[in-house]
Amino acid sequence: MTTSEVKNALILQILQINDQALLEHLVEYFQHLSVNKDWWEELTAAQKELIQRGSEQVARGEVVPDSVVRAKARRMLEKVGKSS
Repeated sequence: MTTSEVKNALILQILQINDQALLEHLVEYFQHLSVNKDWWEELTAAQKELIQRGSEQVARGEVVPDSVVRAKARRMLEKVGKSS
């Protein structure tokens, strides 16, 4: 993928986001990148450990597809809505 294609893909993804908090986090993330800070160095030891553990789980194939998680969350939310 060329640099232009990557930029276009990012722009398209950002345009689809309606979550204000997520957009603000993205702005902060890009601001951190622009000052050339290594975000890894800003993480706590606990955060680094969680990321490492997650990476190891992915490497072992211990993952759940996003579609499965979203379907489960949707079912849970529907149950909560019906019980209200």
